[in-house]
Amino acid sequence: MGYTYADWMHIDILWVEESFRNKNNGSRILKMAENEAVKRGCKHVDLDTFSFQAKFYGKNGYTLFATLDNWCQKGIRKYFMKKDLP
Repeated sequence: MGYTYADWMHIDILWVEESFRNKNNGSRILKMAENEAVKRGCKHVDLDTFSFQAKFYGKNGYTLFATLDNWCQKGIRKYFMKKDLP
């Protein structure tokens, strides 16, 4: 789930059923969303995620631009990430 506004796409929720994980399905869904954003004229994507999920987005070209420490519970960081689109 997400939305586009101006030249940005915001990803609100990306969730993959557990039995479909580790099969490149998340990356494929993410790429399809990015392709749709490009069709809509977007140049950038942003999202927020948690420290234990951020590695997935990093592998897909997203970079970290801000963090919140101890978000909801000690030791969990909320990461804010972005990616420039072609």
